[in-house]
Amino acid sequence: MSKLVFDDIDLFNSLLADLFPGKNPEKNVHAEVEKALKHHILENGLIFHPPWVAKCIQLYETKLVRHGLMVVGPAGVGKTSIYVMILKSLCDIEEKLGGMKHSEMRMNPKAITAPQMFGKLDAGTGDWHDGIFSSLWRQACAKTKKQEGKKPQSVWLVCDGPVDAIWIENLNTVLDDNKLLTLASGDRLNMTENMKVCFEPENLNNASPATVSRAGIVYVSDAELGGGVGRGEWKPWDPVIRAKLYAWRKEERIVPVDCPTIISKEVADIFMGLYEKYADSCLKFYTKECNVVMHTGFAHQLINSYFLLAALLEDTDGSPSKSVAEKLFWFAISWSLGGLLEANDREKFHDGYVRQNCKTLPEDDTIFEYKVDVKADKWVHWNKLTTEWKYPGDQKISEDFATLFIPTVDSTRLNFLMLQNFVNKRPFLLMGGSGTAKTVTIENFLLGVPQCERIEAEAREMMTHKKINFSFMTSPGLFQTALQDCVEKRQGKYYGPKRNKKLTLFIDDTAMPEINEWGDQITNEIVRQVIEEGRLYSLEKPGESFHLVDMQYAGAMSLPGGGKNDIPNRLKRHFAVFCVPLPSDSSLQQIFGVILSSRFHQSGANGNYTQTTIDTADQITRMSIAFWKKIQNRMLPTPAKFHYNFNLRDLTNIVQGICKTERATIQDEYILVNLWKHECCRVFSDKLNAADDKAWYDKNVNLILGEFLGEGILQQCEQPTYWCDFLREAEVDDDDAEGAVMEAPRVYEAVESMAQLREKLEVRMSRYNESSENKTRKLSLVLFDAAIKHIIRIVRVLSTKRGNVLLVGVGGSGKQSLTRLSAAIHNYKTFQITVSKTYGVNALFDDLREQYTYAGTKGAVCFIFTDNEIKSEQFLEYINGFLSSGEIPGLYSTDEKDSAINDIRLTAKKESGKDFQDTGDWLWRFFVNRVRSNLHFCLCMSPVGEKFRTRARKFPSLVSGCAINWFFPWPEAALLDVSKQRMETFKMETDAQTKARLMEFMAALHRLMLQMSEEYFTRFRRSVFSTPKSYLSFLESYLVVYQEKFQQINVLAENIGGGLKKLHQAGEDVRLMKINLAEKEVNLQHATKETDALLLEITEATGVAEKKESEVGAVKEMLSRDAQKVQA
Repeated sequence: MSKLVFDDIDLFNSLLADLFPGKNPEKNVHAEVEKALKHHILENGLIFHPPWVAKCIQLYETKLVRHGLMVVGPAGVGKTSIYVMILKSLCDIEEKLGGMKHSEMRMNPKAITAPQMFGKLDAGTGDWHDGIFSSLWRQACAKTKKQEGKKPQSVWLVCDGPVDAIWIENLNTVLDDNKLLTLASGDRLNMTENMKVCFEPENLNNASPATVSRAGIVYVSDAELGGGVGRGEWKPWDPVIRAKLYAWRKEERIVPVDCPTIISKEVADIFMGLYEKYADSCLKFYTKECNVVMHTGFAHQLINSYFLLAALLEDTDGSPSKSVAEKLFWFAISWSLGGLLEANDREKFHDGYVRQNCKTLPEDDTIFEYKVDVKADKWVHWNKLTTEWKYPGDQKISEDFATLFIPTVDSTRLNFLMLQNFVNKRPFLLMGGSGTAKTVTIENFLLGVPQCERIEAEAREMMTHKKINFSFMTSPGLFQTALQDCVEKRQGKYYGPKRNKKLTLFIDDTAMPEINEWGDQITNEIVRQVIEEGRLYSLEKPGESFHLVDMQYAGAMSLPGGGKNDIPNRLKRHFAVFCVPLPSDSSLQQIFGVILSSRFHQSGANGNYTQTTIDTADQITRMSIAFWKKIQNRMLPTPAKFHYNFNLRDLTNIVQGICKTERATIQDEYILVNLWKHECCRVFSDKLNAADDKAWYDKNVNLILGEFLGEGILQQCEQPTYWCDFLREAEVDDDDAEGAVMEAPRVYEAVESMAQLREKLEVRMSRYNESSENKTRKLSLVLFDAAIKHIIRIVRVLSTKRGNVLLVGVGGSGKQSLTRLSAAIHNYKTFQITVSKTYGVNALFDDLREQYTYAGTKGAVCFIFTDNEIKSEQFLEYINGFLSSGEIPGLYSTDEKDSAINDIRLTAKKESGKDFQDTGDWLWRFFVNRVRSNLHFCLCMSPVGEKFRTRARKFPSLVSGCAINWFFPWPEAALLDVSKQRMETFKMETDAQTKARLMEFMAALHRLMLQMSEEYFTRFRRSVFSTPKSYLSFLESYLVVYQEKFQQINVLAENIGGGLKKLHQAGEDVRLMKINLAEKEVNLQHATKETDALLLEITEATGVAEKKESEVGAVKEMLSRDAQKVQA
């Protein structure tokens, strides 16, 4: 029966009765244990509640037969107290018998990683390092064994946290009959007979059957303790509230231990009677008719009402009349239940239940609008308790607008509710939508605590606070590091805030950390451990723990649901939770209207503004609120427009922009309206990422303007204007003998024309390029109209204290270059990290620390950070922390922090005047505020793919802490300007008209590519991106190819020209040769004639010679014959 839920117990008994009719199984009696249990339950200020006591006995019976125990049940049902009571009872019994002492060792396995739990092997040295669980295991084994001079103890090792199928599977050999813990080092640690392994989860959703079957399970249902409406004889909420109302003093402490005060029995009887009369009916109406924004146990809400009562009773000297007590009861129960409701449901709860039962309430408003005046025994409206805000002056409000806080009815009652819990050391949690001033309200409250009269003067002086911002990537290790930075060793194992202070730790975005695959939020598990036990385990020396003292806790989170996380039930039960709904129209008018009204009316009395301008200023707030609501209802977030989140920060930015304008600039109502339209455009329109949405904005902002101010002003102010603060030139100081140049005055004023502004920006760009610091990063920008408008937007943000900008656009849009020029306009230092293979968190910390020091002690810095530089998602975790709070956990060591404080001391003394406090906490806060004012992050992101949307969800301050400027594709005029800039000076072998047409063709071709990309996506759902960088690359490629081809053609022309020259030369040679040949032919003919004549002469001579030869031959022959004759 121990593992059955409450509703199944009767069913189980009926089955037994059917199987064994007429037989009633007897219950085992453990007289000694029950007697000891009753003694300790009463001694600790608890109520002897039989259903809950039965669970204690079931644990004892399970302990007799099992060495693995599980006490399972919802938050607030007393699981931890069951372990504590049974251990104390066993100690008493064993003490009487001379036996062993029983103790527990408690840890949360989900607040650490697996290596930190079981141990890890050092890859470098091969040494084994025990984890927390294995160290506690060794300690438990040592305590339970017989030692010389010491009795063995019985140790229960309690794993207090969610169960998953990973870490608990490693304990299967412990839970089965082997009783053996096997570590990765090869060590096999046997479990002794006097050890128990215990678990305390909320549920077993992720436990495997093997684990469940090995452990003895005791399930504690909320119907047995702490749950809803009573069923049968017992009311499960009754012992929870009764124990606290009837708290009593045992020696020097109050029991139960978490009770802040003792209420007299007469007053406790009154309150208990009211709870018994109304609690059940109240819960029935509440659960049936109201929609809660966060689900939690009824006992938790009743406990919150008790803490409110305990604090409110201090004003009555502990003995209120019955009438006052009843009013206090209704106030406390309404806020403990209604604190989890939105405004509409609060009205429903009041009208449907509170009004019907509380007859003393005024008829004018709901109970949530009243406070109990215990001395006058009457209800007092909150608006009578709200302090009036005083206008600090134009210069003060312009400089400190980011820290401005306007008291309202909402903030006044939240401060009151937080104070009641704070004085009782009860953690409190505010939850609400983005921009509902949760963070500002808590910070303002904590800053005001040292001046609170409810707290003793000595204690007030020691009060301080620290803010930690959670994000998706916040891990238990990061939280523990941040927490350890705030404390120092006091005595023994006790640690507390530095310099013996009392610290309130404010955890912003408490619900942001990642929920793992098992549905557990491991970061909030260590938060629960710290709040619940006030203890941390050392990660450097596993097994050792240190206790935190003088600590209080506060939190803020978004409403759960709609993609936003909830926090674990076991954590939320420690908080007094209050929902912060959106302010009503009257509150919004009170917040923003009082600023503009004070500015214009005070000046109007001196004649600085016309009456028409003052009347127009009175309408500005109403117009802003009306348009804000209109765009909020129209522009809803979608996966492609996830950043469409319009909250009160937008209204704040509009009013801030108006307040930064000098009085002399606003000469009439038309200038004021143009200024308002410009600020609305910067706040609302710049973050829109669709052309249709921008067209809707342009149309509707004029409709709102005409609706509130009439068509006359609309016609005069229909066209948009642009405002900036860098139109003035630097002036020469006439009083300076050397004629020093003073810094150019920053006057926020309207731009007369884009041509004028383009000239000034070109001058600024040339100065930037001439600077010695920028020799390697020269800018060659085409300042078309769209680029100039982006510069106006970026400079507007950088000129604002705590101004950070998120530039979203595809590659090549000019985000970085325009930012560099914008920073140079006001002589800001520009910094960008240099990513390398070895660049990591330590290198990022070094760069951040350097920029922190510069921003805190010297001047403004523009920190450019692109998505290409995100080597680790942890980088964004630290940037998210800066954007939300200005601090990055672990960035400064103690020595470095002291050095920064010493460096800023003289500056702080000079700037703060009478407000200066020479304390470490005040100086560090001054340093951080100065850094937040001077260090401006410019985040350059690409919207392509899923990464940007995922990062914006994981790190919300990237969107909420920055002004968003969305870069659209370049218009055709800009494309043409860029092509002209690239090609006008480029030498081409063509006429000017053809070259101009070519430039137009380049721009038209890119626009055509964009259109075809959209059609391709529509048809095939596949994206093809043609970015400005593609266009620039196209132009550069064209010019390079043109140059290459031109050179090739020139080479060919030269080759052909050479050949033609040779041919021409050959022709000339042939012509000359022909002339020579003709001359030769004449000579030849003459020679031929001479030769023919000579040949004729020769022929004739030859004939004569032949005749002579024949004659000689005849003579020779005759002489020969005569010779023969002589010889003979």
